[in-house]
Amino acid sequence: MGIKLVVTGFVFLAVISFWDGIGFAQTANLKSLKKDLLLSQNLKSRQEVLLKICAQNHSFPLDSLRKYVRMGLEMSPKKSLEYLRFLRFEASYLSKAEQNEAAIALTDSVLNIPAVRHNMQIFQSMLMEKSKALIRKGQAKEAIAILFNMLGKAETMNDTTTALAAFSILGWANMELGKDEEAIKWLEKGRNFTNTQSYFIQNPALYVNLGSCYNNVFNFEKALVIINEGLEQAKKAENLTMIANALNIRADIYMNLKKTEKAQGDLEESLSIREKIGDEYYVLSDMAQLALFYATSHQCDKGIALAHKGIARAQGENHLSKIIYLYDALAENYKQSHKASEYAATLSTLLILKDSLYRNNTAKALADLEGKYQYQKSENIIIQQQNRILQNRYLAFGLGTLLLLTIVLFAFIYLNFKHTQKRKLDALTLAQNKRAEEAVRKAEENERKRIAADLHDNLGTHVAAICSGVKTFKNGNTDQAEVLEQLNTNATEIMNQLNDTIWVLKNEKLLFINLADRFKLWIQRVMKNYPNIKYFITENINEDIALTPIKILNLFLVLKEALNNALKHSDCTELRIYFHCAASNEWLVSISDNGVGFDMDNPIEGNGIGNLRLRAKTSNFNVLWNRIAPSGTEIVFKSNDSEPEL
Repeated sequence: MGIKLVVTGFVFLAVISFWDGIGFAQTANLKSLKKDLLLSQNLKSRQEVLLKICAQNHSFPLDSLRKYVRMGLEMSPKKSLEYLRFLRFEASYLSKAEQNEAAIALTDSVLNIPAVRHNMQIFQSMLMEKSKALIRKGQAKEAIAILFNMLGKAETMNDTTTALAAFSILGWANMELGKDEEAIKWLEKGRNFTNTQSYFIQNPALYVNLGSCYNNVFNFEKALVIINEGLEQAKKAENLTMIANALNIRADIYMNLKKTEKAQGDLEESLSIREKIGDEYYVLSDMAQLALFYATSHQCDKGIALAHKGIARAQGENHLSKIIYLYDALAENYKQSHKASEYAATLSTLLILKDSLYRNNTAKALADLEGKYQYQKSENIIIQQQNRILQNRYLAFGLGTLLLLTIVLFAFIYLNFKHTQKRKLDALTLAQNKRAEEAVRKAEENERKRIAADLHDNLGTHVAAICSGVKTFKNGNTDQAEVLEQLNTNATEIMNQLNDTIWVLKNEKLLFINLADRFKLWIQRVMKNYPNIKYFITENINEDIALTPIKILNLFLVLKEALNNALKHSDCTELRIYFHCAASNEWLVSISDNGVGFDMDNPIEGNGIGNLRLRAKTSNFNVLWNRIAPSGTEIVFKSNDSEPEL
């Protein structure tokens, strides 16, 4: 027996020594605990040190938490007090690893153990982990109900630690629901619950979340004071995750206060702390956030380099969602640095990645549905077996019992029939929803292809013109200043078309007034080049309507085409633009001039009329030309009578 204990001790020390190579001791506290673990002489002391290490999980990678929890569970007898305490950290790991269903199932199984109900510490800690998993799952309201119950018991028992944790998580739950004012109310209650600072050091998230809420409601000065207190508490607790979170929030506050240099310092420090923790998932998030900051602060070379570095790391770890986030940051840096070709290539890559993410999520959703189906099938089999056993038992009771059983059986058959009908109805509804989703997906894919082709056709002309201009410039056969002006004009047109397309792609639907506002901005820029032409804009938008992105894009492009035609070919001195929108999906835009007009019966297609008609037909709206007496032309774009509402 003694030899076995010695061998076990050597194996344990060897495992801990191996973990030393993965950067475990990120803080002084963890370094001390690691030393205590290596020097532990008996099972009880090892369990206690391992529990303390698990409680420091905010300062080392998630995978390390799982390893320590597994070690603790293996060395503890099942259903022992220590075993249940390790299960609390197992639930915490599952929740942070986005396995929220499993975390909730685990906490429920522990909470149903009779002995746990009499151990308030384990009971409350399990309820806390369940509420966190519910919030991460998107069930914040269910979590709030649990937290109210916890808070009442904690206040009755003067349990300050649990009460502050409940206040903090209540604030978080309301933040997830978008109720910042309600979150502030609960977090401020927690802040005023006690004057003992040591409790807040144990739970710095209360101050950090409060600072974030004040920032969200634009009280930046108070937010800065609160977040600095939370940062100080997190540093005293050596809570690396909370330090990094606080720095990110403070950076956002500094940006709102126009203190860009301080914001940059916090973001860079936060990234270095994430690297120290070693959790690659959050490292990649912070790299993307910092790269976006570099774009907004016109440090695009830094942003591009950091985004590329993050993408390489994310591809190694196969973090698809983070790769997309980093490509978004890379695209923004290319956009701000006016690198049109790189920007277009990055946007093309983003489309491919987002399609891949959609397919992965769809596959996962189907797998979840299959799992639920198998679970329900097993449950039905168990229910049927139980019913057969009950029937066999009741057969022995005679005629009176048989009569009662018949009544119960008929009731069961009726309920089972209703349940079966409901399942069929649910299956039919699910199938209809799937068909609807598939139709939407195909429509979106067709729109994406159409927009991509449009980009290719429009941008291709300008790119070809740029290539031709560069060749002419190299040969030096013409006026180089004129060639440079043409190159600048084509490059500017490419950027404008990209911006117009991205404006549409970023939205699932757009309002008619959004189109009107964007077109007015474009008119103001263009008319600076025509100081001798007066223009008047009139709006009559009684009730706004939503249009599809492709319709908005095509309508915006034909409006630009029509206005350009009037400016170039009509010899007009006045232009009038009119926007109209009313109920029943009815809208209209007209552009009229007092110029020379043109032959309506024999229009010159070279003026872009064919292109206008094609776009109108593609997006199901009408285009009309009218003569204006004594001279001039009016072009009208209006909704189709059969146009469906969104």
